Amino acid sequence: MRSRNADRYDLDADAVDYNERVADEEVIIRRGYAACLRALSEDLIRTARPDDLPITDLGAGTGTLLRTLPPDRPAVAVDRSRAMLERAAAALTGRPVTFVHEDLLAYVTESDHPLGHVVSTFALHCLFSDEKTALLEAVGRRLHPGALLAIGDLGFADTTARERFLGRLDAAPHRSATTAQEHYWDWSSAESTLQALGFRVRRRTHGPLIGSLVAVRDPKLPSSR
Repeated sequence: MRSRNADRYDLDADAVDYNERVADEEVIIRRGYAACLRALSEDLIRTARPDDLPITDLGAGTGTLLRTLPPDRPAVAVDRSRAMLERAAAALTGRPVTFVHEDLLAYVTESDHPLGHVVSTFALHCLFSDEKTALLEAVGRRLHPGALLAIGDLGFADTTARERFLGRLDAAPHRSATTAQEHYWDWSSAESTLQALGFRVRRRTHGPLIGSLVAVRDPKLPSSR
């Protein structure tokens, strides 16, 4: 299943200055960016042992998150942009990282590669709601008991919070069309989907539009793959 926005989010042209732009927390859509990355990195360092299956980073971009992990930690960096992966490879030289040029949704729903722990930061919001659900369900089927799913991204607690925020944004004199058009996560819906699949879920807020969801598959429940 290939994401319908795959071509739109081929960010080759953005690779050169991507790190600088996303770290600019003066922009409302990026406030909490550093805190979110730090929190998910700490979660992975606590949970993922070197002898585990590799960490799969969906939408690895320039390797920002993977650079925060121990240098001996095996990982798979998946991204739709070849230019982003080239920058990630340069930044992660000498580390046991495999780079995969692939659509994120297709990688999870169509491949049979071992996923290990799965992390994604600021990439999966490009998916439509039904595609987000399909990805979570595929991960839920494939993740081993005890494995971690960690997502940091743009989203709202629920539909009401989204409508309230975007309503205020519509009235703002300098509103950003990009901000209004993002495919934000509905964190409450994602949490319900994962709980139904047998995950324990924890949600956190890092900024006005940035949150994270960390889910662990219940060790008592077998995976279906």
